[in-house]
Amino acid sequence: MKIFKKWWFWVVVVVVVIAVANSGGNDTSTPTKAQPDTQKPQNSNISSQKMDEKTRKDLAELKTYLKDNFTGTSWYNLIKDVQLIKNKNEEYSVVVKSSIYHDDEGEKAAEKLFPAFLGWGNDQTRDVKVSDVTILDKDGNALIRKDNPIQK
Repeated sequence: MKIFKKWWFWVVVVVVVIAVANSGGNDTSTPTKAQPDTQKPQNSNISSQKMDEKTRKDLAELKTYLKDNFTGTSWYNLIKDVQLIKNKNEEYSVVVKSSIYHDDEGEKAAEKLFPAFLGWGNDQTRDVKVSDVTILDKDGNALIRKDNPIQK
């Protein structure tokens, strides 16, 4: 009986270790609170960022997409500016400057913006890849960030 109890103990330990190792805490489908002081953009004047021609074209397309499809929504006027930052994998991080306050209600409002930007990036007819979206509050501090759950 002692051997069976020891064996069962080790089975439970192994299962727990495997479960913890597999979870890793990386659920990218859930928005996370961004740390305001660590994720403030280096240059707060978004339009002055240097962009290559493709990025400039993609940004113009994104702004047209937003205007054409979401002007009548309750959240469209919260968007003040949009920036595309290309990473080493040729994927964009979308940074959205908004007029949203940095509080719980602001986070709820910011969550309404994600589908529009991820929808644009995940559209199979476009040659763009969006890795994540960050919503900045009215002061330019990161309010909330979400990784793209769909990778092209």
